[in-house]
Amino acid sequence: MRQLWWSLIALIASVALGVWVLSVAGVLDLGGAVAAQLRRLPGVADYITAYQKGVNLEKSQAAARQEMAAREKALEERARQLDAMAKELDKRKLELDARQQALDQREAQLTAREQSLTGAADRERYYRELVEAVAQMRPEQAAPVIEQLDLELARRLLGSMEPRQAGAILGKLDPKVASRILEAVSQLSPTTQAGRR
Repeated sequence: MRQLWWSLIALIASVALGVWVLSVAGVLDLGGAVAAQLRRLPGVADYITAYQKGVNLEKSQAAARQEMAAREKALEERARQLDAMAKELDKRKLELDARQQALDQREAQLTAREQSLTGAADRERYYRELVEAVAQMRPEQAAPVIEQLDLELARRLLGSMEPRQAGAILGKLDPKVASRILEAVSQLSPTTQAGRR
């Protein structure tokens, strides 16, 4: 009789477990009262609890995997955006470097031009002051000064003076120096001479 009794308990437990599995799988819809009665059976309650923990664990792992996949996708999209921004920044840096180089070249050109103009202005001022100083001198005083100048400067200086004054100074110069200056003056065209005055 005992054996029959245990067989009956095993049969009831198996049927109850089968019904519960079908309920969890969604095949049977058992009310809360049936589920509560099944939990009372020895051994079934532990199995049901363990199974529910497993199902809950699977659900939480699936949710975690979905969340991780969504985050990974968002990170990949952000990485693509950052790569695009880096490429755009590199392009703009190259453009700025090219502009900076062009500006540096232009600045160097302007600086050279400014120095050239400043030097030319200084030379022109020096030349005018020299012309004024020699024009103030008597021919006897001016002749030794002009003899010490280089040929081009002496030619320009005498070419800038009144013809009568230049002739008087030439008359006081050493004949060889006067001859070289006159030769240099004669090589200039009349328009060049007018432009130098």
